[in-house]
Order: sequence, then C-alpha cells, then structure tokens
Amino acid sequence: GKSAGIADSSARMDALNADIATLARRRERDRKGFLHTIELKNLTIRHLEEQLNWRSTGSLTKADLQVLSDTAITLGLAHKTWVHVKGTEPWRTRATNQLQKLNAIVLRILGEIRDSNKPAESLIVVEEAA
Repeated sequence: GKSAGIADSSARMDALNADIATLARRRERDRKGFLHTIELKNLTIRHLEEQLNWRSTGSLTKADLQVLSDTAITLGLAHKTWVHVKGTEPWRTRATNQLQKLNAIVLRILGEIRDSNKPAESLIVVEEAA
C-alpha cells in the first residue's frame, strides 16, 4: 500500500526530472544555435560595414542589399521567438539593438543611393527640356 504509493510517486518524480533535463538540454542547444546565428549575422554586418567604409554605396550589389534585408528579418524573428523563453532578455535586447542599427544602415544606404541618383535625374530633365 504505502510503499507502492511511494514507489509510484518516486517513479513519477524521476520521469518529471528526466523531462526537465531533456527540456534543459533542448533549451541549451537552441540557445547555442541562436548565439551562432547572431554571430554569423554580426559577421555579415561587419563585412558589409567594411565594404561601405572602403567603397562607395554604388558598389553594393542587389545580393548585398538582400543580405541586409534577410539579416533584419532574422533578427526580428529571433526577437519574436525568444520573447516567450525566460532568461533570454539580454539576447532579445541584443537582437533588437542590432536590428535597429541594421535598419539605420539600410536607411543610410538608401539615402545615399537616392542622393547619387538625383544628379542623373536632373540631367535627364535638363536634356528633355533642351
């Protein structure tokens, strides 16, 4: 009676502890994957920033701009995914900050592209008027 109940409770506790350990391992694996993804995105951003510092904006390819866009999407998804996991606040903050910086870079690039296109547009208008 009593010892069977204790054994049953002990078995349930062992099963729960095993589930907790499995979830903890899964969370750690996911966390490491997330950190790896963020590091890859950081390397991409640093690489693109170096390209911006060494070349004019006109040297950016559509593929470069797509990488910036994809990185922004990934950072946004990372933040949304981790919002439901306790203990990830620093990583969510980091992802949000990086996303804001990336968006600022994109806006700056787009502004430079627009500015570099203005003289050509004004030349076209002058030529059409002539």
